[in-house]
This record gives sequence, structure tokens and C-alpha cells, in this order.
Amino acid sequence: MVVSPVLQKSLDEHRRNNGGDPASLIFTNKAGNPVNGQNLVTRVFHPALKNAGVKRIRFHDLRHTYATLMISAGCNIKVLQRQMGHSSIQTTLDTYAHLLPEAAEGVASRLDEVVFEEGIRPALQLISGGKHGRVP
Repeated sequence: MVVSPVLQKSLDEHRRNNGGDPASLIFTNKAGNPVNGQNLVTRVFHPALKNAGVKRIRFHDLRHTYATLMISAGCNIKVLQRQMGHSSIQTTLDTYAHLLPEAAEGVASRLDEVVFEEGIRPALQLISGGKHGRVP
């Protein structure tokens, strides 16, 4: 699974603070035991939303938010499929395809940036024959 560098840094720090145990839990109760999922949502997640001034959402909505942000960042749909744990890319496309046209905005400009590192003027010179009257 791909993890963002910021999240990886936080997880590594958590591990160091817990004796280096890779199985150390992130969310525990006062006794250090795993927190019941519903308890985590009602006691931690919902208050965190309220404190942040964010409208109350279902915990599962975080999954869709993640997928939406990844698509808007230009994530490859096959990579997203694996991240989401979908057994088929069709599931990913059926769920998130409506977001793909928005992700395509600016693709042509990004292509220019990749192909013509020095900008569009050198490319136009090549197209128009450049200094030598022909495309090398």
C-alpha cells in the first residue's frame, strides 16, 4: 500500500515512541487495548469534526473523500483501485468515473510541461522550422 510521506513519518514516530513495536496500536483505550470501532467514531471522530467546524459525516465518507482527492491529484485509476481494495477496476470506475473529466482539466498543459521542458517557444521554433528551416 502507498502511504503519504507525512503519514509515514507520523507512523514511524509513533512506532519509535512505542518501543519500535511495528504492531503498536494507534487508537487505544486508557488501558492500552484496541478501541471498539463504534466507540472511536462517537468518542473521537465526531468530536474532532465538531471541533474542526466540519459538518458531521459518516466515517465511511472518509474513504470517498480520499478517492476523490486522489483522482483530483491525477492518481492513476489502476493505482487507486489497489488502494481502495476493489477486486475489479470496473468497481472503481463505476464509483468514481464521474470525477474523471474534472481530473482531465489541464492535461494538455501538463503534456507541454513534460514534453517541452524549456517552454513552448522552443517547441514552436521546431514546428516552424527553427534556425535551420527543418525539424531535426
